[in-house]
Amino acid sequence: MGKNVVAAEVYAQFRRAFSMLRGSIEAFGEEEWRGGDIDFLIPCRQAYHAIESVEYYLSEYPGEFKWGHRFDGDWEGMPAGELPTQEEVLDYLDEMQATVDAWLKGLGDEGLLAPQKGFPWTGKTPLGRALYVLRHGQHHLAEMNTELRRRGIDRPDWQ
Repeated sequence: MGKNVVAAEVYAQFRRAFSMLRGSIEAFGEEEWRGGDIDFLIPCRQAYHAIESVEYYLSEYPGEFKWGHRFDGDWEGMPAGELPTQEEVLDYLDEMQATVDAWLKGLGDEGLLAPQKGFPWTGKTPLGRALYVLRHGQHHLAEMNTELRRRGIDRPDWQ
């Protein structure tokens, strides 16, 4: 095994999680994407929040993070018709995947296991924060997949 085994494994798990999120986003038709009978569970809201949270948790200064900056509105509060398109959310996902990739490669195993200053509720190390972000994203992915099932739409395969 190489010297950055932990970072490589975390990297692989993020890749799989992002791939599954992409599959869920793409599974919804355009008419389903911004709609639903439960406002909180509108697929776009869940995807937007999951991806924006990645940006937040990888930010250097969390106190200065501006929620809603990407699409000029809060994922919970925006009117459904003003929520971003699937293409816009997929572009955001691609950017955050690149951000995570660079973050993990920059830290390596040593950095992942070092003490962290911010985000104390996520753990004592950047590894704890990475695992927290994965868990948070999987939570919202599960909500999206439940909506796919409820709507009779095929869900992406587990990875």
